[in-house]
Amino acid sequence: KVKPGSVDDWRALGAAYFNLNQWRPAVENYERATSLDASQASDWIHLGNAYFALRQREAARNAYTRAEAIERDHPALLNALARLHGDAGNFELALKYSDRGTPLRPADALLWNAKGYSLVQLGRFKEAVNALDTAANLQPGAPAVWINLGQAHFRLRAFDAASRALQQAV
Repeated sequence: KVKPGSVDDWRALGAAYFNLNQWRPAVENYERATSLDASQASDWIHLGNAYFALRQREAARNAYTRAEAIERDHPALLNALARLHGDAGNFELALKYSDRGTPLRPADALLWNAKGYSLVQLGRFKEAVNALDTAANLQPGAPAVWINLGQAHFRLRAFDAASRALQQAV
């Protein structure tokens, strides 16, 4: 049973709903958690991610702004902002966020993948291959990384490498 004044309970319930892809209940519970304790950047990031999953970009941006005011260089925040701006087509800004995040968390495959994806979209394919190779080495079971790596190789006309990367995605 959830204790009405327990931020930990609301946070845990938000995480449970998020992990079940139940975005609206996740938002409701993270909203409750942040109303009880607005000092945790991670709560605002999770709330923003739930809003992002609902395609409510402005609400996601507002939650990320709250997180940024608390912990500007939180790696999960930098990845979320890279995704948000990449999704909006602003790949230069997305790249700036992933570039800030990779030195802070060099073993984070999500940040390397976000960086590589932005580089592909910007036409910087050799740099993209380097970033995506790093992501693939860190998280070899992530299909999105292999798809992005295949796309980068394809754009470089390295068709055999593109084929090998795409085969890893399935």
